[in-house]
Amino acid sequence: MKYDRIRTLQSINALKGRSAWRRAVNEYAYELAESVEDGKEFKDINSFAIELLNGACDWCEYSEGGCSLISDYEIAERLCTPSKFKKKKYGELPPYRGMSWIALQGRALCAASYVVKSHLKIKNMEAKYRVVVLGCLKKLKTEEEVVEEYVNYLSTIVSKRQVMSFSVLYEDGGNRGAIVATGHQIEIISGGRKIAQLVNKMRNERLKK
Repeated sequence: MKYDRIRTLQSINALKGRSAWRRAVNEYAYELAESVEDGKEFKDINSFAIELLNGACDWCEYSEGGCSLISDYEIAERLCTPSKFKKKKYGELPPYRGMSWIALQGRALCAASYVVKSHLKIKNMEAKYRVVVLGCLKKLKTEEEVVEEYVNYLSTIVSKRQVMSFSVLYEDGGNRGAIVATGHQIEIISGGRKIAQLVNKMRNERLKK
């Protein structure tokens, strides 16, 4: 999956927090989402969660490691209402007995990570392959989809006992290519390594049939 930072930030920015804690969590969430490179590929949501931690083993370590706010004053100011901030003497007093502001920030960051994951936006994959098969145009995103269509095409022409062409046009940025197949005969019209790899996969699948 490809991370869409702009849309994720927009989604988080639209959140409304009624309490000082919720507003702080949303602010942390925005900062976490902003720290991830736009367009970066992730295998799944777990690998994205690991990226958010920036090398820390958990959110307590993340907070203690200086990855977010570092002074008690700043943390208290973010997490407290104005009256409570003053009551805690601007961060000089701990938030709760036996707890530091850094530790409390760790809890807020943990909550923020769930906000980011729940509002995570993924870039839509654009169709890179245009396949004309049996008179129909299909827009496909991956090599695997093209190979699957080719296998279906072979099955169809055998059952119908008709010879029809199978054409592929590939475009990804400045890279382009074209393939024309008539039954088991596949010809590369244009294209480089990417097209050659696709043709090899098509031929390998053909041999299995």
